[in-house]
Amino acid sequence: MSERIERMRQAKRQLAGSGEALPAGAVGEEISAEQNAFSTTNMATGQTGFLSITLTPGVWLISAVQAVLQNGSTGTAISSLISDVSNVGNTVTGVGVSITDIGTWPPNNTTSTAVTHPPFVYKTTTNKVIYLNTYAVYSSGTPSRRGSIRAVRIA
Repeated sequence: MSERIERMRQAKRQLAGSGEALPAGAVGEEISAEQNAFSTTNMATGQTGFLSITLTPGVWLISAVQAVLQNGSTGTAISSLISDVSNVGNTVTGVGVSITDIGTWPPNNTTSTAVTHPPFVYKTTTNKVIYLNTYAVYSSGTPSRRGSIRAVRIA
């Protein structure tokens, strides 16, 4: 593993300052999606898809962060999960098949509450869409969210 990491560092050093990204399929290739500003788009009670990335065959190191602001809503629970199933609007399916699920935390009305998904290794033999999903339970108003999901090819 340390040899792969060193090859990735060498490749990045070679491209540093050139403005070029590593080519598709190269160790160190990076794919990401982010939402910088808080948004209520597609936010609903139950599970909703938030951000997605498409991975090509290989071994990837995936990580994510998601922040939720209660935004005047009456909420009781929020979970963040990375899954290969989006299930927009589905309240149950997808939670059990998540790749990683960061437990429930209560939303806060004045400051954002953030959760970080630590990096984990994911192997795929086909093109695969990976979603950063939100599972929310609230009775009025609409919470807002922002975050990012990132994958780095390690093999």
